[in-house]
Amino acid sequence: MLGSACGAMGSGVPSGLAASLRYPDRQVVAFCGDGGFLMTGNELATAVARGTDLKIVVSNNSSYGTIRSHQERAFPNRPYGTDLSNPDFAALARAYGAAGYFISDATDVEAIVKEAMSMKGPVLIGVKSEVHHSPDKSIGAALR
Repeated sequence: MLGSACGAMGSGVPSGLAASLRYPDRQVVAFCGDGGFLMTGNELATAVARGTDLKIVVSNNSSYGTIRSHQERAFPNRPYGTDLSNPDFAALARAYGAAGYFISDATDVEAIVKEAMSMKGPVLIGVKSEVHHSPDKSIGAALR
């Protein structure tokens, strides 16, 4: 596991790529938010070019979520500059030559993850998420 100790965004994909190159016989899964992926997701092209088996899970809440949560804590109901207009991440992955999936409903999680993890080569799984945590409506709640 690699993580940024300084709070920097965008380290998920490059860290996953580095781990997959260093340990080609291990399954590497990188988790990142959509904002972080937008900063360095172009390294998916390197993962494809190098033939890695990297799996990337992108939590898509159309926001710089961590920045927004800090803003809302300090200035309730006044987030600024945190909304994102995201591409279709699954289509973007396919454009790079990787496999791309999108999960928008909890009932799809098991089948999509099983298929994606069984594939050889780079795979991106976009997961629709919400900016505001709602324990009753989250995909995680549906899996409990």
